[in-house]
Amino acid sequence: MEDELQDLTKWTEYIERLTKEFHDLPEVPPILASIEPTVFQYSLNDHPELNFWHAFDKNGIRGGMGENTEDNDYIKLIHKADFEVVRKVFSGEQNPIEATMTGIYLVEGDMTKLMACASLLPLQVVAHEKVTGSKSGNENSAACRTMEWPQEIDQIFEKVVNGIPEAVRPVVSVQLLEAAEEKCKERNGNSMAEVDLIVALFEITPPAFKPTVIEDLKKLGIDYDRYLPKVQSDFKCKNDLDQMVKDLVTIGDIVEVKSDVDKIWKVIRAYEKFFAGAPVSIRTTTKPVEIRDVAIRYVEFFIAHNPNPYITAINEGLIEKNGHPIHEMIVEAIDKFQIMGYGVDLDITNGMSKIWPFVVPESIDEVLSMKTIPDSIRNYEEYFKKHGLTTFALFAFDFMNKTTNLYFMLKQPPKSSYESCIALVEDLGLKVASEDIMKACLTAAHLNFTFTWESEKCERLCFGIGEDDYRNVPVHLHPMMRDFVDKTPLQSEKQKFVWGVTFTPNGVYYKIENDYNGTMVDFIGMGCKAGIEKYI
Repeated sequence: MEDELQDLTKWTEYIERLTKEFHDLPEVPPILASIEPTVFQYSLNDHPELNFWHAFDKNGIRGGMGENTEDNDYIKLIHKADFEVVRKVFSGEQNPIEATMTGIYLVEGDMTKLMACASLLPLQVVAHEKVTGSKSGNENSAACRTMEWPQEIDQIFEKVVNGIPEAVRPVVSVQLLEAAEEKCKERNGNSMAEVDLIVALFEITPPAFKPTVIEDLKKLGIDYDRYLPKVQSDFKCKNDLDQMVKDLVTIGDIVEVKSDVDKIWKVIRAYEKFFAGAPVSIRTTTKPVEIRDVAIRYVEFFIAHNPNPYITAINEGLIEKNGHPIHEMIVEAIDKFQIMGYGVDLDITNGMSKIWPFVVPESIDEVLSMKTIPDSIRNYEEYFKKHGLTTFALFAFDFMNKTTNLYFMLKQPPKSSYESCIALVEDLGLKVASEDIMKACLTAAHLNFTFTWESEKCERLCFGIGEDDYRNVPVHLHPMMRDFVDKTPLQSEKQKFVWGVTFTPNGVYYKIENDYNGTMVDFIGMGCKAGIEKYI
C-alpha cells in the first residue's frame, strides 16, 4: 500500500482512514483535554496536490485534504517537507525532530505548542500501523534489556516513553531503561517491578519536568506517592572542595595563569553544594600567556537551583547588574525556554564568569524571535539554516567579556562531511586549519558560536571534542597542552579530556579541559544523543 500512496485517490483514502484510527485511539482523549485547539497543516513540497491537515480539540481529531480554512481561531503549526519524509514520519521510520534538525522537515509556528502536542506523535504512528498493517521498529527492544520485563511493566514503560518529548526521547528512554534495571538489581529482584520503573523515572528526571511526570503517572492511574520515599534525589559526585581549590592554584601555575584564592572561594561558597556534588571540569586555552585564563565549571540537571544561578550571582555580589543587555537576555532566556539545568563557570583570576542555561532542544527560530539578542545573532539566520543548524541546546552568558554563546550538540558517531566542515568555517569568513585539524573537527560532540552586542559579526566558532582516553588528545599542537594533560590534578582515576578547535578572525587557538571528576565527558555524550544528526 505504501508504494501507492502518491496517487491522489489512494492518499485521500489513507488520510481518511488514518484520521479515524487516530481519533479512536483510547490514549488520545486525555491528551486532547490538556492542549489548546491546534491545527497541523501539512504542506508537501514536491506534491502540493497531496497537502492535508489534522485538527485537534477536545472533541477529537478531524482531518482533510488541502488547506484548513475553517478553524481560523486555532493555533496553526505548518509542517513543510517532501512527501516521502512526511510518509516516513507517519510510519515511524523517520524521527520528526531529527528530520527538523537536518533541515528536511520544517515546522513554522510556536514550537512550545508543538512540544505540548508531543505525546500525540507516537500515537499517529500507531494509527498508521492500524491502517497499513505494518509495524515500526522499537528503539528499546529486548536486545537492550538484561532483566525480565513482565508484560504489564513493559506496557507502563512504553506509555511513559511515549509521553517523553521527541527532542529528548533518545536520551531519556535508554537512561530510564538502564536506571530501572539497576533499581531491580539493587533490591536483588528476579524481574522488573513497578517500583523499579517509577523510582528510576523520578531519579533521572530533572526537577523542571517532575510536575509533567506526575501528571503523566496520574493519567496512567499509578499511585506514585507510595514510591517517593525510595527516590534518592542527591548529587552524583563527591568533590573535595579544599582539594579542588588547591588543584586550581596548581593548574594556574602549570599554565602560567595567576589565581586569586579569595575570589575562587567567594564563587564556590555561593554555589557550594553544586561544586561539591556535580560534574566538574577545568579549562584553559593556548592563547598567549598575557590573555590566557583558567576556568572551572559545574553542570547539574537533577538537583534544582533555587533560586536560579543568575539571581544567586546578583544577590551574592558576584556580578553587577549594570544595564548591559546581557542581563536582559539571560532573564528572557530563562523565562522563554524550558530549562533542563544550569552550569556555572568561575575564572580563577577574576571570579564569577559564566552561566549556562541548558534547554530542551529548541528551534533556532525561537532564539531569533527573542527581543534581547545581539543583532549579530540575527545576521546569521541564513547561515544557521543553510547548514542545518536548526536546533540548539544551550546558551552560555559570559559576564566578564559581555558575550553570549549558542551551542549545538551533534549526534555520535558523526555523519557530517569534510566539505560541510570546511564550509561551516569558511562561510563565517574564517580561515580553515590544516587537513588533520579539520578532520579532527569532524569528530566534534558540539559546536558553539560566540556573539557580542558590540559587533555585527560572529566572534568565533569552536568545535568541542571529547576524549575518553587521554592518549588521544593531540598534545603535539601546543607545548602547554602537553603540560596540562601530563600534570593536571584530578579527583578521578579516569583520565578523560575535552579539547576544542576555535576559529577566530585572528587565527586558530585550542582549548583543553580536564574531566576533573570523571563525569563530564559522559555528560556531554548524553547530550549528544538528543543532538543534530549532522550539519550540512
